[in-house]
Amino acid sequence: MAATNVSRREAERKLAFVLIDSINEVTPVSPLSLIATAILGYHRKGFLYSELTDTSETSSGSCKSIGFPVNSLKDLSSAVQETLTLLINWKVVETLEGADGDEESFYFVEDEKKIELEYYKNSILHHFLNHTLVAASLLAGREQIRSFDSVSSDYEFMRNCSATNSSWRRS
Repeated sequence: MAATNVSRREAERKLAFVLIDSINEVTPVSPLSLIATAILGYHRKGFLYSELTDTSETSSGSCKSIGFPVNSLKDLSSAVQETLTLLINWKVVETLEGADGDEESFYFVEDEKKIELEYYKNSILHHFLNHTLVAASLLAGREQIRSFDSVSSDYEFMRNCSATNSSWRRS
């Protein structure tokens, strides 16, 4: 009887991850997820609008060149402005106006509000997993130049560690 319960539990977990993987494959990089990622990843203390725009352009370009689904980012400038306005209206992002009219406003997110951005950031993190593993390999090496074989070996090791901890997911 216990074996049946374990098998059912494993089947349910496997199904859950199949569903999650299927959802992840079609989850686009939305303006809100891109801006949340930019704020939390690059501008934790705060940012100027021009800095957020630059980061968003770089991130969007990377997403497009890698082939992530980014259909909603055709007009990035408008998307950044609309998303920032939305976050301000939701009182997630706050503004410090420039001392005089010529200075750009400074935007920031209070620590307790960052959790609200985490949800949107997390909705696209799966797109970056493989790139993160390669970056971790490059940063972990002591050599100044890493060979393809070395990086590939590290990558496979990290993927296998994940698979070992969740072998029911890969079968």
